[in-house]
Amino acid sequence: MFNLDASRVVAVFDADYFYCQVELNAVGDESLRSKPAAVFQKHLVVTCNYEARKYGVGKLMRVDEAKRLCPELVLFCGEDLTPYRDAQERICEALEEKLRSLDEVGREHRCETVGLDEYIFDLTAVVDRRLRSMNAECAQKGPLNEYVGAVFPRDFMPESLQPDICLVGPEEELRLALGSDIAKNMRDAAFERTGITISCGVGFNKMLAKFAANMHKPNGQTTFVPTVRADSWLSELELRSLPYVGRRFERLLSEELHVRTVKELRTRFDSPLTLEHAIRKTFGKFAAVFAKRARDIWLAARGDFPEEVYSRGPLQRIHVEDSFPGLELFSAAFHEKLYALALACVTRMKHHGQQYGRLPRRVAVYWRLGKGSRRSRSTRMHSALQAAIRRLVSTSSFGIIEQAQRLLFSQALQLLQKNLDDCTEQRCTLVGIGFSEFISYRHTEPSSLLQSALDMERERQCEAVFLLPRGPIAPLGTAAEPERISVVESATVCNERSSQAVGFPENTGSTPGRVSESLHALVGPDVCSMCASKCGMLLGNNDPLAQAFIRNENASGKRTRLNTDSSILADGDGGPVRGHPLMGDSNSATELARQRSTLLPRGRSCAPAQFDIRLWVSAKPAPAPCSDANAAASLVPSSRSSTTATFLDRWLRSANFK
Repeated sequence: MFNLDASRVVAVFDADYFYCQVELNAVGDESLRSKPAAVFQKHLVVTCNYEARKYGVGKLMRVDEAKRLCPELVLFCGEDLTPYRDAQERICEALEEKLRSLDEVGREHRCETVGLDEYIFDLTAVVDRRLRSMNAECAQKGPLNEYVGAVFPRDFMPESLQPDICLVGPEEELRLALGSDIAKNMRDAAFERTGITISCGVGFNKMLAKFAANMHKPNGQTTFVPTVRADSWLSELELRSLPYVGRRFERLLSEELHVRTVKELRTRFDSPLTLEHAIRKTFGKFAAVFAKRARDIWLAARGDFPEEVYSRGPLQRIHVEDSFPGLELFSAAFHEKLYALALACVTRMKHHGQQYGRLPRRVAVYWRLGKGSRRSRSTRMHSALQAAIRRLVSTSSFGIIEQAQRLLFSQALQLLQKNLDDCTEQRCTLVGIGFSEFISYRHTEPSSLLQSALDMERERQCEAVFLLPRGPIAPLGTAAEPERISVVESATVCNERSSQAVGFPENTGSTPGRVSESLHALVGPDVCSMCASKCGMLLGNNDPLAQAFIRNENASGKRTRLNTDSSILADGDGGPVRGHPLMGDSNSATELARQRSTLLPRGRSCAPAQFDIRLWVSAKPAPAPCSDANAAASLVPSSRSSTTATFLDRWLRSANFK
């Protein structure tokens, strides 16, 4: 028998054949609405309209099989989810705005989303206000004929059956009737704005409302009223129909406890504790996983599902991925796939950042090798990528999307190389890129005005670098072979235009490896220089801030005086290491611009030290290509400690700052 909490009213809105409706609306051909249509991804049908279902076309059916069943089937490619996300956002906005207008106090109401096509609202507050505004006489009647749409089980049972008995009071029935009227107004508002039909279910909790939403489709509405017949209907359901019961849980309940239906579950276990004890006793290694859901399942079997409606908010992560039969790791086709995913991810990030005012701090990659499991790794974003994303969200600068795409691609490829270089399996079947760890766009770290100015200069130069033309790529091994640059433990080949663009001093002292021409041509030589598993960079010291700092420390005796023509060496594992000789004319404007590169990130990822004064002492010694750098490495602290003052602290206390 039903044992539920009737104090809430919940509505579940389910868009009918959502992907298909979005595509049909985009085409704008009304004649197609009466024809069978389907949306496919790869080689599988993901959804179809009701005309196609009459021919036997169904979800997850192969496209060739669907065409065999229905030769006149109209197919739409749905691999790009952008239009569906946009449609979801417009539906949510329409539903939320209508509910806010129906609320007497105009409170903000947010829905819970499940996938892209399901939206859940808690209507309790609005229903309670309407109920209080009605007079006592109307509240005592609870007339069933005031429901909007169908009523379960009244409208789904043969009339020959004896009269049903409602298991809730008149006031609770009236609350459901008011909820059905509110839901109808919300559905009409969403259809008027988007042209997408939506089915709806209204009940005392999310489970009953979801049952009702599936009863009268398409473009229908049903209210689930707890009655004796409704209780009998619920008891005959299979356990898989209940929340939290998946395929494995259902199989274990059937094989270990011999429970297959809701009625058997009700009969066998008279309390949640007895069900939990049975699960822990018989489920073996899965006991701990499923026992924590024993109470929820026991209550759901009796029509009660106390889970709250969680208001949707900004996404916790943004990612795009793609699967395929198999691509060789780091081949040209693999690079092209990753580069395309970077563009899709950056585009989503721009929309998300402009809508919610949030920026990510971490980059993640996802992959699957062969038939293995899906794996992922994440890392902090490079400072150049952070600057590009920030500018992408806040401005509409020309070329900024391409810049962010290339930077994201380079860091994702670097992260994949770090984790997959030693893998024996070279066939990749899934790859993806994502952002996570979001912060408010207005979030700022404690900093000085001087540091803020340096950050702005970094962003400006970062954009200027990527607006330079890339030019033709000369074949490797010819007379026009790109000049090599001095990069510690790098596997990068860069041409002269790239070297000048990103600020690498020319040097032939090291022997870097070669990057594939396909990658070189795909993203340009400047980004190729970031794709090495470990990078290094020579940065000049003729920056005024760096010289002022050195003079101050030399005068105070904190640092042994070094050659004024020395430079800073930053490698992939640490920060600045002093003492490496500067190559070229350090006084020329060209050399100064090249030394002020902004391509590499802060901190432990090859940060140009003189452009982040907070990180001067956070570095540790790194391998250097000359003995001078090794000799001077001991002058730099290897890690930050509570007793070591930061450069910013020392600078603020210095006479030069005053």
